[in-house]
Amino acid sequence: MRPYIALVKREFLEHRGAFLIAPAVITLLVIFVFASAIVLGRSDIQAEFTIMDSKATLFTAFYAVSIVLWTIYLMIALFFYYADSFSADRKNNGLLFWKSMPQSDLKILGSKVLAGGTIFPMAIGAWILIAGVMAYLFSIWIAGFVPGVNTADPLSFLNSYFQMSISAAIFIFLSLLWYAPFFAWVAMLSTVFKRWSIPLAFVVPGLLILAERIFRIGEENFQSHIGNFIAYRIENMFANEALLEDIATQESFNGASFVFAMLNQLNWPHLFLGLVITAGFVYAASEYRRRLIEA
Repeated sequence: MRPYIALVKREFLEHRGAFLIAPAVITLLVIFVFASAIVLGRSDIQAEFTIMDSKATLFTAFYAVSIVLWTIYLMIALFFYYADSFSADRKNNGLLFWKSMPQSDLKILGSKVLAGGTIFPMAIGAWILIAGVMAYLFSIWIAGFVPGVNTADPLSFLNSYFQMSISAAIFIFLSLLWYAPFFAWVAMLSTVFKRWSIPLAFVVPGLLILAERIFRIGEENFQSHIGNFIAYRIENMFANEALLEDIATQESFNGASFVFAMLNQLNWPHLFLGLVITAGFVYAASEYRRRLIEA
């Protein structure tokens, strides 16, 4: 177990720039820009927030936007992480060292998947929690000089902060599972093509969809199975996103209702199908490393 933990720790140490240092820089820049905007443009901010028609308090609105933006950042960062990590140890002959250990290629790649699904999201989760505190402080600041704009009192803040944070953790966990096939796909390609895996991750599905069209050219109402799977996976994580948005923008955020709606609307069979595809990609990548990359 200890060697496996060491593998996961190694992933964090090698990629802490994207999940620790870069978010710190982004947070400092946001604080600077937002504070400057408040100090220099109070009249404009007052005009903007006076006409705000959301039922959410200023804090919950700020925190919800922060959660969405950090989740998008996490998904993009993980895509690039997986596009590099499965072949990163071939750049400096590190593969020789790892192949000399009593750990299979499948376990080594599994440690990379585990790091991407646990350590890195937890790191971004810490920044989300920091963003929640920042959101509350900024909301107090703005509510102090914009008439008619309210923010949460301390007890309401703690209640909403706790519920929104738990809901965000579940939302991010489900998102990681839902988009896992895309991460595993680019990771498998990186095992073979290294840095070219990123463009190929888009080009190869396009070519496969084109091949479907050619071989089924005589069919009316042609529907690409690959294209439909990708489009559904990207666009339809939840059956009714408008309902989730409505729950999230209520004056009093109800975490239980939000989580129940997420779990109820998720297409679970499609989710498990994606996990099977993910496992297949990871296994294929490990077999390629084991059989075709000489140590």
